[in-house]
Parts: sequence; C-alpha cells; structure tokens
Amino acid sequence: MKVTLIFGILVVHTMLKEYKTSVWELFKEKIELNGFICSPKDYVFTPSITTSKTVCAIRCTMNDSCASLFYDPSSLKCFGCNLSYNTGELNKTLPGSLYYDTNEILTTTYGPSFYFSGPKEQTFEEAVVYCVGQNAHVVEAETTEENEYLKTYFKNQQLLTGYEIWLGITDNDVEGVWKWNSSGEPLGGFFNWGVDMPTNKTFRNCAKFSEGRRRKWTDFQCMKRINMFTFCERYTDTCYVDKMILAIWMD
Repeated sequence: MKVTLIFGILVVHTMLKEYKTSVWELFKEKIELNGFICSPKDYVFTPSITTSKTVCAIRCTMNDSCASLFYDPSSLKCFGCNLSYNTGELNKTLPGSLYYDTNEILTTTYGPSFYFSGPKEQTFEEAVVYCVGQNAHVVEAETTEENEYLKTYFKNQQLLTGYEIWLGITDNDVEGVWKWNSSGEPLGGFFNWGVDMPTNKTFRNCAKFSEGRRRKWTDFQCMKRINMFTFCERYTDTCYVDKMILAIWMD
C-alpha cells in the first residue's frame, strides 16, 4: 500500500513537472524579429496550423481580433496576433524577412471571384506560378461588368499607383489569337484593348492593365517585370471581408 502510494505520488509529481515544463515552454515561445514580438497570450489563433501565406493572410483578414500575422514557410505555421506592429514604412526589408505595412495586402470580391494581391516586380510566368501555388490564376476580366469593377478597384488603390497589373491572357499559341491563360479558351465577345492595341508583335505575347485611370488592356513583353504588379483570382462561394492587416513573412 505504501509503495503504491509513493509510486502514485511520483507519477503525479512527474506529470505536474512535465505539465509545468510544457506550459513554461509554451509561454516562453514567441515570434521575434527585429523588435516585432507576439507572445502566446496575444495569439488570435494557435500556431499549429499548417497553411500557405495567402491562406494565412485570409485567416487573419477574416478575424476581427487579428491585427497582424507572422508566417513561417519552413514549418508552414501561421501566427495570428491581436497586437498591431506598424513602423509606418512601406516595403521595409528586414534580414531574413519582408515587412508589409497594413496597406500592402489587398483583397476584394466580385461575384464568385475572390481577388488578392501577390508580389511586385514579377514576370508573367512568375505571376502565373505564384497564383497557381495559391490555388488561383492571374486575374481575368471576362465581362464588361467585371472589367469595370476591377478598373475602379485598381484606380482607387493608392498602393497600385504607378504600377501596371498582369492580365491573364496570352497569344503564345497563335499570334493574334488571345486566350484566357487559366482555361486556354479564346476570348469571347468582350475585350478592353486600348487604342491601337493589341499590336500583335511577336515579342508582345502577354497583356496587362495599363497604368493610369483608364486601365485599358495593352499587349506586353512577358519577361518584363519593372513596375508590374501581380493580382490573383480564385473562384469561391465564400464572402471575404476586406480589412487592413500587417504581415511579416519570415522567408
């Protein structure tokens, strides 16, 4: 009886010790990068979720308590934080990371489509690869209504000033025959080319929303990346709430 009691006390003691250690390790854990810190007590959702950058950003966007987030691509962990970290600087490069101000992540919806911003300064191929990696495709304006919505949205985003945006069409297969990049289907009756566009030159097989208020379509060289902005489109039945968030990508 005495041996059993002692054994029971030892087991309980060991369990409490392990529990205390695990709790201590949990609260000792934090994400810290150049002064940006989020401790477990400030987590909006747990860091055990494995996901992509975009899903991580959307998860934070959907949660009113999420003021900022951290994403670790090595473990695919997403850390939502209820504290806001904002130095007021755009595109501030930190060692081993990229810091985004709260205006850096753009999302919007129209009909069944959810649109979200990707990296800047990408070639068309890089934009395609990025969007596909997020289960999406480079933005496609397939109707007059969708095109007008996107033009107005792009026009009203200060972050996009001076940038041109890749459009998901190419005439790579047959010169002058423009197709939607995601499906390979030819354009239907709708298009929004600018004056004297497309030029149908053999070295201009991609297209973009031109810079400025009109955002007309312009054929363009696929390998160009200067002043280019990637926008992705994903079909969804879920309505996302657009909210300013801050992200620190720990790349």
